[in-house]
Amino acid sequence: SSNITDEASPPSVEPIIPPDGVSVLNGLQNNQDIDTEPLMPSFEDPVSRTRKVVWYNPLKTSLSPRHIHYLVVLGRVVFYLLLYSLLLAPIYYFTYFIPSTYIGTSGIFDFWYHHIQWSKLVLWTVTLFFGFSFVTFVTERRANPIVGRANSYVEIVKVVCLAPLLYLTGPCRTLAGPDDPMSPSPFQAFTHNYFIFLPAYLLGLQFTYLDHILFLRRVGDKLGTPMLWKTYTLGEVLCLVPILAFVFSLIGYHIFLIIAHGVWLYYLVAYSIFLGGIALISVIIRRTHYLHLHHFFIFASLIPLGAFHEPMSAIALGIVAGIFTEGAGRWGMGHIWHKGSR
Repeated sequence: SSNITDEASPPSVEPIIPPDGVSVLNGLQNNQDIDTEPLMPSFEDPVSRTRKVVWYNPLKTSLSPRHIHYLVVLGRVVFYLLLYSLLLAPIYYFTYFIPSTYIGTSGIFDFWYHHIQWSKLVLWTVTLFFGFSFVTFVTERRANPIVGRANSYVEIVKVVCLAPLLYLTGPCRTLAGPDDPMSPSPFQAFTHNYFIFLPAYLLGLQFTYLDHILFLRRVGDKLGTPMLWKTYTLGEVLCLVPILAFVFSLIGYHIFLIIAHGVWLYYLVAYSIFLGGIALISVIIRRTHYLHLHHFFIFASLIPLGAFHEPMSAIALGIVAGIFTEGAGRWGMGHIWHKGSR
């Protein structure tokens, strides 16, 4: 009968006053456990079939301030990614209708499809501009979305001025436009540019967050400074090998495309001058300066390889262009030769 009575009449519970909100907030900010009375009762005891008060305190199992911070950052990034995507959608569609300029029938213009397609140049430049503002405003949280690290407009001017040159080295062929050999329709060009290239570009803009992994940051810093290669540890080498294997496999695939499309001579001449010039200058000034290739420079130099109108090239171009923009917006496009020795 005692059991029946207990089941019919739940035990009396003293009223519980919730903890002061300020003290709870202060405790969470200091990453401390909140020493308060339990807040939520639960009546259960399946073994004896009698009611038993079991207390549960949600503050004891809540997320840590660090996890809450990460969730807030993730939510903010996702929100602005969606916002930027929506803002770019009409630009990606209507730039298609900008007329092109015919530049002649000479075989030297084969690489550019015998046209300067202003529609794709405007699209490319606007994308880099928006990407720069995303890094400065969303990632770096600067009040002005077009100022660089030194709180000046120099870096955004550099990006906009460099955009046409980078465009002519690869994106002029990768992006879809009205005067391409396949003559894509406005919808086909929009689909290729907006749903294949742009997501990869936005992904490349998030390169910043890899810096929070100090091990990867150290590996990357050494990679950009040849004089530090001898200091790699075994663990760093094991981390670097699969990354380089993936990168070189993409490069090898695009070298195959370069040969298959008959444009290998353009690349041979351009990269010979480019890499040969860097090597020559490095040797001449080696006594007073050392070479350090910032990641904006490394990935900008890879942009010409993605010069093919196919999904794999569009994705590769988007990622490397995004990382280039992230480097320019976050750190700036500084010198690659630095005074001193390492």
